[in-house]
Amino acid sequence: MRSTCGRAVPKRSAKLFFYLRNEIALADILLAIALHAPTKSDAELGAALRFVTSNVLEAVIRFLQSADLPSATLARLLQALRELNEGHGNPLFTAPKITHRRTDSLPTVGCKAVAAAAMQFYMDARVSKNDAASKVATSLQKTPFRYYGSKPISPRMVASWRDRCIGAHGKADVPAYIFQMMLTNMRGRFSTPTKQAEGVLAVLYRITLTPPLISTR
Repeated sequence: MRSTCGRAVPKRSAKLFFYLRNEIALADILLAIALHAPTKSDAELGAALRFVTSNVLEAVIRFLQSADLPSATLARLLQALRELNEGHGNPLFTAPKITHRRTDSLPTVGCKAVAAAAMQFYMDARVSKNDAASKVATSLQKTPFRYYGSKPISPRMVASWRDRCIGAHGKADVPAYIFQMMLTNMRGRFSTPTKQAEGVLAVLYRITLTPPLISTR
């Protein structure tokens, strides 16, 4: 057996590779069971998830060690999981305190990016930035995505979402990625920026969001 860089992998590593493959397959099965089976509490589910993750992580570490590729980072992660399972806190799993910033759900992030795309299309149609934001905000009042938090969506909100998306790139930036995908998709479907904007907004008529980010009042 050979590695991707052309070096021969020891026979022990070859055996551990098959062991690793089996461990991963088993872990995926156990994970599915843990996520779909009814549990008594979040603590019980957490313990099951840590058990599955620790097992497969340990198998990965053993394989890497056999191939002379030890990872201190993965070893530290495994140790942190074990400490957590024993009731000991670990900085690795301490949620950061975020102030002055809302944590949006993925559907809400998507809706903001879609609204930003609609505004961009209006601007492509030579509508001024302020008027484009106003047109989108007005249109949103007829869709399920008409409130952000407890406030009606304003032109200023829409403009800020567009500014947030316009300069970012890559799949890692979710809002920007959705924004760019909507631009590409609608440009392929409709011939004019105005029709493209209307096509984007039509998406928002069919969505369903849950409180508290969207109010039904």
